[in-house]
Amino acid sequence: MDFKDLKSAADIFVLIKDMQQYVSWERFVLTAKAIFHIEDEKLIHTMYGYFQKTASSPYYVAHDINGVNELLPRALEIAQAANAVRLPDSYLSLPRLGEDMYTPDHRRYYYTLPETGDKVLSVDINLNDPAQILLFAELLKQPGLKFRSVTHLLGELEYTSFNERLKQQYYEGDIVFVFADSTDRVFYSWYNSKNGVYLATDEGWKKLIYTPGRGYLDKTGKPDLEDDRTYSDYAICQSGVCFKIIGNIHDDYSVLVEKKAVKKSAKDKR
Repeated sequence: MDFKDLKSAADIFVLIKDMQQYVSWERFVLTAKAIFHIEDEKLIHTMYGYFQKTASSPYYVAHDINGVNELLPRALEIAQAANAVRLPDSYLSLPRLGEDMYTPDHRRYYYTLPETGDKVLSVDINLNDPAQILLFAELLKQPGLKFRSVTHLLGELEYTSFNERLKQQYYEGDIVFVFADSTDRVFYSWYNSKNGVYLATDEGWKKLIYTPGRGYLDKTGKPDLEDDRTYSDYAICQSGVCFKIIGNIHDDYSVLVEKKAVKKSAKDKR
């Protein structure tokens, strides 16, 4: 075995090991979206797993376990790009001016790029994380970038699924379907009045009214609110109900619009 080849391989794995200490899941996702325009989060999740396993489990690479070698090159490319956007060491020694400036400020940006056509992409940024701002700057360099809208994080919904306690973040403008949990025999029949479509706002959750033929929008095309009442997170994820976030009004509100029946032509009726 040639020592130079061994040394070269060792250097590569040391570099990967170093990147693994810095490239977190959030940095990897942000880089994949902002620089490589990859929107498939399942694919991103798989690539990040391969990236994290490479240095500690070279066996995966040597034997191409689960097709790792097909996705690993792109995963490492993303990791290298994320690793390159590091803050200078001098930043770490700066005096802290107060805890408020480090409070997360999560925003979600919706945008389009010429190469993606009409498809709307999104990226989540913590504006109080300097590393994420640097990556966001890489996105801003993309030619033809057009922002559609921006929204902000409101909170987390806590719920139980198959006896496991889970959390899901939600943003202002999120559209949520709330429906009865038929598997909950204790609370199932208690909360049917809470079923429906809700909109996340800065004031709280707003329930929308459905109008046959029009959907959940009023005559001016704005969300048709049930009344001035607001609901807490409890209305969305209490016992006896399930919820599903199906989109955001700042991105695509077509789910709120009633689909018009397509009239059949005389030819189709034959």
